[in-house]
Amino acid sequence: QHQASHVRQGVTTVLGGPDGGGPWPFGKYLDSLGSNFKLGMNIAYLTGHNVIRSEVMGNENRKPTEAELNRMKEMVRQAMEEGAFGLSTGLKYLLGAFAETSEIVELSKVAAGMGGIYTSHLREEGLGLIEGVTEAMVIARDAGIPVILTHHKAMGKPMWGKSVRTLTMVDSARKEGLDIMMDQYPYA
Repeated sequence: QHQASHVRQGVTTVLGGPDGGGPWPFGKYLDSLGSNFKLGMNIAYLTGHNVIRSEVMGNENRKPTEAELNRMKEMVRQAMEEGAFGLSTGLKYLLGAFAETSEIVELSKVAAGMGGIYTSHLREEGLGLIEGVTEAMVIARDAGIPVILTHHKAMGKPMWGKSVRTLTMVDSARKEGLDIMMDQYPYA
């Protein structure tokens, strides 16, 4: 029913698995979609960093060991081979909040090497918004991956109007050759 509304508005493709969430095991989930639902529009899924991190490290608030990082990289590779369109993070949420930028870069390199994209619910959308956008740019540069800043906004009265700065940051990064985009949903 929702698909009919979307298609009537011209939406032809939706992207699932945002904010570091999503299914695991990935391929098994996609197979179940095809057999249980009649899909009326294109649906692409991302593999979620928070889900992968949880599978490997539980709820640990620390850097992954080399073996754990390698396992997470293998899981990203597996998900990409099984049909993922890229990697999503929810750096504002647990367990993404525990990850350092270097961890995200390493996982994003795997997705990038297989033609994937990276979407990021930024680490902070309020007072730390500028740093959050900067982190996404570092990931784009260091991993060589297209980045989408998910439902971009500037939260809280002290940040009102700061989207002018973040839009300028993204425009500048694009001029330098980084593939950075934003999505946004309207609300009051």
